[in-house]
Formats: sequence, structure tokens, C-alpha cells
Amino acid sequence: PDDRVIDGVDQTDFFLGKKSVSNRDSFIIYSWENIYGVKWTDWKHVVGSTRSGQIFHLLSDPKERNRDTVKNIHNSFVKVITSRLIKEHKESLKRYPPVLQGTPDPYEPPAYP
Repeated sequence: PDDRVIDGVDQTDFFLGKKSVSNRDSFIIYSWENIYGVKWTDWKHVVGSTRSGQIFHLLSDPKERNRDTVKNIHNSFVKVITSRLIKEHKESLKRYPPVLQGTPDPYEPPAYP
């Protein structure tokens, strides 16, 4: 629709096997309405739980059993990237607030800048 902002990307070719790489390299992970973490490429950075600050390399530790499974220099690099991704996501929510649960249908979006 052209009356609202859509945060998705076209993944058709990826899902149909015409492309081997996704058009998205990261996504924000939520636990209910709170940001829990961010997955970026092969990494997961947890920011909103008792495991906050932990970084997992999902290829070498797919079950996320070992905290910070790689050297600290990698963790610092990952934290820089994932922190930027979370900041950008939060800024986008200020510009384009999500539709709240219980909003009447049909939805009338606000005028976006």
C-alpha cells in the first residue's frame, strides 16, 4: 500500500531459490514489546534480558550455550554494528510509529513527513 510505511524487503527470489543470499542481513528481535536483541549476519547480540550484552557467533555456537564465543576484538566490532542497527530502528519508530494493538480497522495512518 502507498498510504503507510512498509519495513519489509522483497525476498521473492530468495524464497524461490533464484538467489542464494537474502536481501536482509539483520533484524531486530523482540520479546513482547521490548527489544531483546539483534541478529546481524552470523552474530546475535542480546541487549534486553538477564543475558544482556552477550554476543553469540551462531555458526560456531548455534545453541547459544557459550557466552562471547570469540575473541573480544570481534565482540567490540559486532557491538558497534548491532548498536547502530538498534539506534536506527528506534529512530525509525519515532518517525513511523507502529500500529498499536486495538487500533480500529480500517486503519487511517497519520501523515508522514
